Amino acid sequence: MRRKAISVYLIVSSIHVFACSDDGDGSDTRSSGISTSPDTTAGSSGGGGTSNSLAGIDNPRGMPGTGDTAPVPTGDNSCGRTEITASRILPSVMLLVDGSQSMQEPYGDPAPALDDAGLPDGGAVDGGANMPPPPLLSRWQAVRTALVDPTNGVVPKLQGLVRFGLAVYGTAPQCPLPLGTIDPALDNFPAIRSGLPFGPPGLTTPTGVALDQVVDLLPDPKAALDTAVGPQIIILATDGDPNSCDPPPLFGAPITDYGPSIQAAIKAQNKNLRMYVISVGQDAAAAHLQEMANLGAGLGQFDSPGAEVYYPEDPVALATTLEKLIGEELSCELELEGKGVKLGSECMGTVTLNGQELECNGADGWSLLDSKTLALQGASCESYKSASDAMLHANFPCDLLVE
Repeated sequence: MRRKAISVYLIVSSIHVFACSDDGDGSDTRSSGISTSPDTTAGSSGGGGTSNSLAGIDNPRGMPGTGDTAPVPTGDNSCGRTEITASRILPSVMLLVDGSQSMQEPYGDPAPALDDAGLPDGGAVDGGANMPPPPLLSRWQAVRTALVDPTNGVVPKLQGLVRFGLAVYGTAPQCPLPLGTIDPALDNFPAIRSGLPFGPPGLTTPTGVALDQVVDLLPDPKAALDTAVGPQIIILATDGDPNSCDPPPLFGAPITDYGPSIQAAIKAQNKNLRMYVISVGQDAAAAHLQEMANLGAGLGQFDSPGAEVYYPEDPVALATTLEKLIGEELSCELELEGKGVKLGSECMGTVTLNGQELECNGADGWSLLDSKTLALQGASCESYKSASDAMLHANFPCDLLVE
């Protein structure tokens, strides 16, 4: 008699599983993979409408879908048909971008290095005359390019794996969010690109008021009733010290006010939100940015050593920093719902990623963290995180299923 087996198909964010049996008498009940894709909707809270199990099911005729009861074959040697679902843990990333007037300043080294020919990097020789290198991007242009460049931007690259939202803050024509907010959602590249105009809205830097409103928008991931709510992340990109919505003095600079920003960061910490701080340029007070980063990482305001504050020196480094921070939020753990797999015997099963079999408990393979949690490791994890259409297939003997 052949061992009965359960087949598990995982595509993108969901698993749909049908157990089957081969009775050894020439007849068998075959399992069918059901293609799923993440839910592309999100509510105004950043966590509403985020369930992505069984979204966009390509359901062959006769296959059970959500709410259906799968037929259970009879007979002592048949394990029947069992449905199990699991969801990829998808983070929500709220991009909080400084839109003050100073974001129009050039970003990077104003004196480019010389190449081997003694020309400025990017220069050329034309009839004996040096062609000047292209002008530096502004701070705003650098942020916009890093986020929404159609080829290399972090949002188009990861929009199938991350729920991106956006809030640009400034004081023109209104304060603190002159362009409104874009709620976190999957496949949000068109909305994010439209929400980042070619120039900043301008005037001053009401960081604290804007951050406070963004914190109110996002759900507490530990208190959310929706179990599909993943980590809630704020990425703050700013180039200067915070002030307020009050009009600046007729003569002189706006009045710096750190208090509202610190209070908003404490509020975010109390709500279990994480925040990364990126300094676009060197104008903001380092001590204040450090306090904000500490609170964003769940540390005390004045802890030392504290959390990292990111100081990318040019547009390329900025893009690399953004991709690194957001990429690290992607998870390679998949939570099984319904029946699990017997811990300690999982290597009797097989797991493949995009058709390639993975090693059980291997450094670049897979492991079972507990009966309900399968984790990819090393190279297989990186491959899974980098592709929204990655397909994982697992096959386990039926007698390994546990409640």
